[in-house]
Amino acid sequence: MVPKKTFLGLNLTAAHDIVLFIVEENLCSNILDRIAAAGKFDTEPGSGLAIQLAVEDAVGLTAQIRELSKKVEGEI
Repeated sequence: MVPKKTFLGLNLTAAHDIVLFIVEENLCSNILDRIAAAGKFDTEPGSGLAIQLAVEDAVGLTAQIRELSKKVEGEI
């Protein structure tokens, strides 16, 4: 039997999905906490990980920001 290749408990031989969210800075902590809870990242080894990265610049978001601003105007 070939031993599993892992990094921090994550299997490196299987395909993995990556999900990227770009959110307002003041919402980051709450969103990260909810992702961790939903994915059971803190309780089940190998279930995944989530990180927060600051985005200094981005292009291609103008239309999305305009639409999202209308929808969440009262929430932020």
